[in-house]
Amino acid sequence: MKLNYIKISEWFSGLAGLVVRFRWFVLAAVVFITLLFVSGMKNLTFDNSSDIWFVEGDESVVIMEQFEEAFGNDEFLSLFLKADANGRFTPEMLRKYQDLMYEIETEVPYVKKVTWLGNVEWIESTSEGLDVGGFMDPIPDSQDRINAFLDMALTEPSYVNAFLNRGKNLLAMHIELYHYGLDSEDRNPRYSVAEPLYQLLESDRYADLDILAAGGPAMSYKYDKLVAQDGKKFFMMTVIVMFALLAWVGRGFRGVILPLVVVVLPVFWTMGAIPLMGFKVNFLTMALPTILICVGIADSMHYISAFHDYTDSGFGRRESLKRGLGITGRAILLTTITTMVGFLSFLTTHVQPFREMGLYVALGVFFAMVATVMLVPSIFSFGREGIVTGGGTEHRNDIFDKILYRIFKITTGHPWKIVVVFVFLVGMSVYGLTLVKVESNTMKLIKQGNPFRDSLDYIDANMGGVLSLEFMLDTGRDNGIKTSDFMKKLDRFHMDVESYGDVTKVSSITSVIKKMRKALHNNNMDYYEIPGADSAVSQYLFMYETSGGDEMDKMVTFLSDKARVTVKTKSLSTYELKKIKEYAEMRAEEIFGDEVSVLTSGSMYRYIRLNDILGEGQRNSFIAAMIAVGIIMLLLMRSPLLGIISLVPNVFPVMISLGLLGLAGAYVDVILMSFAPVIIGVAVDDTIHFFTRFKREFDMGSGYEDALKKTYMTVGRPIVFSTMVLALGFAPFMLSQLTGYVKNGFMMGWAFSWALIADFFLAPALIMILKPMGKKRR
Repeated sequence: MKLNYIKISEWFSGLAGLVVRFRWFVLAAVVFITLLFVSGMKNLTFDNSSDIWFVEGDESVVIMEQFEEAFGNDEFLSLFLKADANGRFTPEMLRKYQDLMYEIETEVPYVKKVTWLGNVEWIESTSEGLDVGGFMDPIPDSQDRINAFLDMALTEPSYVNAFLNRGKNLLAMHIELYHYGLDSEDRNPRYSVAEPLYQLLESDRYADLDILAAGGPAMSYKYDKLVAQDGKKFFMMTVIVMFALLAWVGRGFRGVILPLVVVVLPVFWTMGAIPLMGFKVNFLTMALPTILICVGIADSMHYISAFHDYTDSGFGRRESLKRGLGITGRAILLTTITTMVGFLSFLTTHVQPFREMGLYVALGVFFAMVATVMLVPSIFSFGREGIVTGGGTEHRNDIFDKILYRIFKITTGHPWKIVVVFVFLVGMSVYGLTLVKVESNTMKLIKQGNPFRDSLDYIDANMGGVLSLEFMLDTGRDNGIKTSDFMKKLDRFHMDVESYGDVTKVSSITSVIKKMRKALHNNNMDYYEIPGADSAVSQYLFMYETSGGDEMDKMVTFLSDKARVTVKTKSLSTYELKKIKEYAEMRAEEIFGDEVSVLTSGSMYRYIRLNDILGEGQRNSFIAAMIAVGIIMLLLMRSPLLGIISLVPNVFPVMISLGLLGLAGAYVDVILMSFAPVIIGVAVDDTIHFFTRFKREFDMGSGYEDALKKTYMTVGRPIVFSTMVLALGFAPFMLSQLTGYVKNGFMMGWAFSWALIADFFLAPALIMILKPMGKKRR
């Protein structure tokens, strides 16, 4: 066993010697690599749309493609004009709103049609038959006539909460979009739509109009902005936190600056590699620099700490660098592998951004190891060889050593008491785990108080929200929808779903037919119903199209074999959205039976589907990370019992953290989904340093207590420092404008603190009780 350690140590010592020997070549290579990847960063593009979450072939993607083939792009934009301070829409305001409509049609890409109360279809009977024209076209000149039009709009059910709210203080404009695939050169079509739209809204021409925007492109655009703002803020704050910590615990200028350089360079390398891999960045990626800085800095700190230990013991600078990497190189390699494996566990999920994030971090962690091995020996090799002090780590005896020695005495003296306390904490955590809920509605990720979140809440409260659930009812035959029986069943389905408590609006072809029938009977509401004869249904649809109506293509297919029903709700929790979906599907089955096949799509359905795969992904990635890290630890420890003990400090922080989340009534969202495998993949680094040093000391002839004492007094200090780096490094997340990152910032600090406690108390207590290495080596 001693021979194995010596061989491994000699190999890493030799590697450090090579780096020192060719240090100028190594430094030139680092500069070249950095310039290469930095040049690639200019090709980074953002995509925060809802459909990025699903892998190709996912059920929701397949259904969305079928829906879009039948009815076109289901994504839309909506604008909402707020009434003035007197609660009115003046003629001047409405004329400007109409001018905005014309500019949107000509200046914003992908726009298919813009509809608002001025040009929305109004069906009325004339002496020559039916007339389908704009409801309020032209704009009235007097306030009284405008008020009269608004009152009349509220008598038409299809307008209410679609174009005008019941309080008559919010006026909607809906922008339909062509399918984005028409322009294959556009790498971010949602941005191409939203940016010119917001430029129009912020221009001087419309500065006096209070207009809110919602819908997929607006959400994606605003998320892009938030991600960019928070990403820069997190990066700078994390660097500042790292600098402050290193200034406190580091030794000399190089001890402060070099660890920062070692972790900042891999950030640039990784970000430059993303477009080379053909990927885009999203609001998860904004955590990448912080994760890489916090995770990657541990390697350099352990190496530099070992280097100082040897220089304090009287060795020269270059010899200390060789011996430092010799004693830490194995652990650095293993921690890199386990961290990479932990993040690569994201590949087991069906959430595309997490798959990509796993690749990014795994690559960045590898880059951090490479940077550590290339830069620490190169930079620290410059300078005088130093003076033999005869000191060493055994005589340091500062506050850290006193605390570590006290912990050693507690854990070796009272192991059973420690285990009992942790068993109680595990019990509480298990109960909390049963209370954890998953939430995937990305609208709820933005903190209240943010202007965009406040505008969404205002729309929710006054107009009924912008989330949609789409149903496609397929009769399986041409003209299958053109029967009175089908239309009456469709109308019943329409009305039943609209009566569900949290539903704010339902749209379908039945509204057009009922409006036609009412218009032909002098606008008598008694005739606002589906006719009883099949011929009447076909006649009404024919009359509608020949009279100038052009809304049918949004609600029925060209062959009249499929019908569309759109259900709108407020921004509810995913649990509440799922209840609406289940109710609607149940009513469809009860009303139609097997006469039609029903497909469910829309933004609301994608949130529900995302919720399911988030829960599955959290479980799968956690299990995959635990199994992979467990196998590595078992192979590394070469003792099944010691390998199992080494897993405990990594699983425990996950349990106590998610347990706290459940007990607090908080939910796991798309950001927190990464929490468990991240903790396992990162916390295991310190565990490896602790256990490999303990095993080394034990194999070299120390007993359990003596081996633990030497372990505390050598690797204990850098483990404490790296935990401080992790906990404080993620703390800037708590200043984010996204609630998921706020929770993540706290939870990371909480979990890594408990990981340290488990490493220092629980693991040694179990070692003392179970004696996993057998008798003392001779």
